[in-house]
Amino acid sequence: MDLRYAKIKLLIDQSRFPEAEAAIREHLAEEIDDAYAFVLLAISQLRQNRPRQAEEAARQAISLEPDSDFAFYILAAILLERKKPKEGLTAIREALKLDPYDAEYFALQGRLLFDLSKQKEALESLDAGLALDPENETCRFFRSIILGKMGREEEADQESVSLLSDGPEDADNHCARGWVLLQAGDGTGAERHFVEALRITPENADARMGLVQALKLKNPLAGWLLRFPLVGRVVRSRHGSVAEHSATELRSRAPDPRRKRSKGPHLLCLRDDPGFRASFQPGADDHQDRSLRSE
Repeated sequence: MDLRYAKIKLLIDQSRFPEAEAAIREHLAEEIDDAYAFVLLAISQLRQNRPRQAEEAARQAISLEPDSDFAFYILAAILLERKKPKEGLTAIREALKLDPYDAEYFALQGRLLFDLSKQKEALESLDAGLALDPENETCRFFRSIILGKMGREEEADQESVSLLSDGPEDADNHCARGWVLLQAGDGTGAERHFVEALRITPENADARMGLVQALKLKNPLAGWLLRFPLVGRVVRSRHGSVAEHSATELRSRAPDPRRKRSKGPHLLCLRDDPGFRASFQPGADDHQDRSLRSE
């Protein structure tokens, strides 16, 4: 593997996105037509909350390499972040034309269809992904949430329990279980899983969002008090690993099914070379998101 790519991937893996971007730009100064470098640039910019620039970089990658399914996949993820699900759906379908055997592509297609209120089609896309990879966590994660949203609570419950059984130390699995319980009206059970998610990853924004929703469900007065910034701070003595955030900040990132995904919009993990896994949370009234991977 090119040592420059190794350095860039290491920086991305360590969430050192400004440094990664600088390294990518240095590389592009010498190789301006490197499509994969533009994809990496897009991801580093997205993780720095610059989705508009990330979209430009992804489109540049596609212009240089029109048959790159990975570039279309990343573009679709960016368009989801930018609340452009229709355009995102077009992009992910292009990726699937180029590579119809990647379960993660079906997972993202399902997420985009969900954002377009096409729940049945979204579920069909996730099932197609699971037909290719029965253990795919992204598909299973979204599936548990969508089943709950469709009122198929027993199936949603089974899926989230299965996920948690397979990965009891995975914060996202606890979040998935928390959202399913929240949809079922079990604020106490949901709170327990969101707190556990925060124990595993203290900076997990989705778990903080879910915890606030669970506390509101358990106690309407608490929900009303959370409207006030000072009262909105989470008490460490009760939820040890929860970082303090004002209610205003929490509300601004509250779950919204039309919004983006987690392990947070900030995390990125490497996968087997030459790809890696990009994560982002969609958040939702009762939703959480999941990580997405490369080719």
